[in-house]
Amino acid sequence: FISIFVALMMLYLPMNYYALCAACIAFGAFSSIEVLTFAMGMSVVENRLAGTAVALVNFLCMSSGMLFQGLPGKFLELAWDGAKNAEGTPIYSVSDYKQAVTIIPIALVLCFIITLFVDDKNKRIKLFSKK
Repeated sequence: FISIFVALMMLYLPMNYYALCAACIAFGAFSSIEVLTFAMGMSVVENRLAGTAVALVNFLCMSSGMLFQGLPGKFLELAWDGAKNAEGTPIYSVSDYKQAVTIIPIALVLCFIITLFVDDKNKRIKLFSKK
């Protein structure tokens, strides 16, 4: 939730260089809970399938990175008004960039909503425990 707030703050509030650096550090810290997905993946399968579950979670994490590195660029191209500099390089406005990276807080909100439906059958995460 805090990462959503920080992302929106960086997009829509005027910030000086140092405040923006602090916000980037805060965003990184508050959105770095990805490691919990590995524990959650292991907690919903039998111990003998834990390796497969971790491999699947890792695959999904890496695949999402591939998607989200190109997606803002595609949105940036869609927002482009056709302006180019003398060398022929596209010129984008600040609002074009803001519009393109708005996908990040949208994805964070979607992830937050999805977490409301996650049910831990054991009611706690057991790492490397034996039955």
